[in-house]
Parts: sequence; C-alpha cells; structure tokens
Amino acid sequence: MLRALKTRLGALLYPAERDHAAVVAMTAAQWEGIARRTPTYLEAYIDRPGSTGRAQRRAEWVAALPIFAAATRVLEVGCAAGRNLAELHRHHPHLSLAGADINAEALEVARVTVPSAGLTWCNLYDLGHTWTPDPVDIVLTVGVLVHVAPLSLHWIFRQMLAAAPVLVLVEETGDGELAKGPRAWGAEKSTGAYCLWRQPLDRVLRMLGAAVEVSPLPEDLCAPGATHVVIARRREDEGG
Repeated sequence: MLRALKTRLGALLYPAERDHAAVVAMTAAQWEGIARRTPTYLEAYIDRPGSTGRAQRRAEWVAALPIFAAATRVLEVGCAAGRNLAELHRHHPHLSLAGADINAEALEVARVTVPSAGLTWCNLYDLGHTWTPDPVDIVLTVGVLVHVAPLSLHWIFRQMLAAAPVLVLVEETGDGELAKGPRAWGAEKSTGAYCLWRQPLDRVLRMLGAAVEVSPLPEDLCAPGATHVVIARRREDEGG
C-alpha cells in the first residue's frame, strides 16, 4: 500500500517538459546502443527461434492467437531481432509482415531471421512525426510500452490506431506506477533518468474511443514488461 502510494505520488511529480525530454533521450540511448554497450547481451536479446527460452515460448503463444489468422498485414513496433515476426510467419505464412526498432544491430539479425519482413529503423517517439507507418490490419507490441513516458502514451496510441484498426499489446499494465526511474519520482528502483512505467493502457485506449479487452498471459510466460494481452479495436471497426 505504501509503495503504491509512493509511486503514484512520484508520477505526479514527473510531467515537466524538461523531465520528459530527458527521459525520451535516455530511453533512446539505452536501446539504440544496448548491443554495443554489452557485447554479450545481444545473443540473449535475440533468443533465436527454436530455443526453449521464455521469450521464445511467449512468441510462439502470441503468434498462435486466433486474431492473426484473419489479418493480412501486421506491423510489430519494437520488433528487436525478429523473434515475434518469425513466429508469426511460421504460424501464418500468408501474412505480410513489417517491423520497426531503434536497435540497428538487432534489425540486422531480424533481416536474416525473417527475410520477408519489411524492416524500419526508428525511435518509437518519432511515430507520427518523422515516421508514419503504412496502414496495416494489426499493430503488435511485446514489452515495449513499459518504456513510454506518460506524456507520450496518448499520442503514440493515437498514431497506432490511425495505422491499424486493431492493436495487440503484450505488455505490463498498472495505475501509473514507476518501476524504475529517479528516486525523486518515487521509483521502486532508482535508475537515474532511465524509466519503466506500469501504465493504465486500457483506460488510455478507452479515452481514445477504442473497445478494449484485457486478459492475463499464462503465468509461465510472464516477465517484467509483459504480463497481459490488451486487444484494442477502433470503434468503427468493432465487430467488422
């Protein structure tokens, strides 16, 4: 109870433009350079198809969701080394796949892992500014939105819903708690300006007029940043 109150109080201290700019820059630096900063990390980051790791098993489970069977085009935002795209291709070879990520080295691996996918280097915060994706049937994210600062979440969801009538978000949800970040904001773990947020994804999407379903991931597939499946549909597309 005390921790929850502390983190919510900290979230209220956050939304200053100078703080937001710092968090955006720090997040980009963290993920853009992660392979260079820790040379041994990329191999674990990849978790190649065929492995038995939790991330790979989660990718297989997500790709088997019935919602993808009726789709034609899918974009994964934050596709990393292509693990989820590869499983989508294996389960649904009819799909036209696209992916976007900020880590150029991971994208090079993805080009080998799933050569049929169209891949784009981009910063998530560029969505709707310098990068506007082509229309697709589904936008997918897995463990990505935990990195999005609260001031940008509304905008990013608007751009995703403009690109696709359906969002499939495999993410961690919450009430605005700050799992990692500056101590002054009440973070559970102090990490300077690098932040991880548990955000009310369903509430934000409903504010934008989307129809939303939330369900838990199987317990053995959960990880920090990925505990629930949030499916959001633009209202005009609901039931169609």
